[in-house]
Amino acid sequence: MNLKKVIKENLDDLQWIRDIVGQTFNIGDTVICKPGFNKMWGSDDYGGAGYKEGRIFTIGKITEDGEILWPEPDAPYGVYTKAVELYSEEKMIKENDDLNWIKDVGPKDMSFRVGDIIKVHNIGDEDAFLNWLGDYSDDYVEGSLGENITGEIETITEERITIFESNTEEIIFFPTYPDIENLRSNHEDYHGLDMYYEIIG
Repeated sequence: MNLKKVIKENLDDLQWIRDIVGQTFNIGDTVICKPGFNKMWGSDDYGGAGYKEGRIFTIGKITEDGEILWPEPDAPYGVYTKAVELYSEEKMIKENDDLNWIKDVGPKDMSFRVGDIIKVHNIGDEDAFLNWLGDYSDDYVEGSLGENITGEIETITEERITIFESNTEEIIFFPTYPDIENLRSNHEDYHGLDMYYEIIG
């Protein structure tokens, strides 16, 4: 008897059970938010207040019923398990390949000017990004700032970029590239912080 063949056949027979029950998750698993969900409370596709398509995080807390996950035990926003899947090494490689367009731009520089329209890409830790947004984090999580914050540059200083945000018409401050490194290195709340400013107009 080919034991490996028997095991494989039985695993294949049980695939329908996995398809119905869905994946189970454990603290320490790395997951990614799947497409097709949103942050609109009450909608059939509600993925949780912490949902953002493509968001990657390591599970730090799970509800007793296993329905909601958090990246940290005290994180304010959770994600429903239906809206995530395990993040494999193969997906990580593909994700890195998908971000090559940012690497191809070359070293981050401050080539943008007052009046340019930029799109802010969060390419670092999601919680560090939300910490930076501060009072605007709820607006971002709820989707009112859009998938990527976009706006016209009002001022540029050594440490800050001020933009007039397109959707809410709010003034939002962002760190310059040198200050991102400073914040990431010297402030616990900003460990993993990283952004890329794409000029779109």
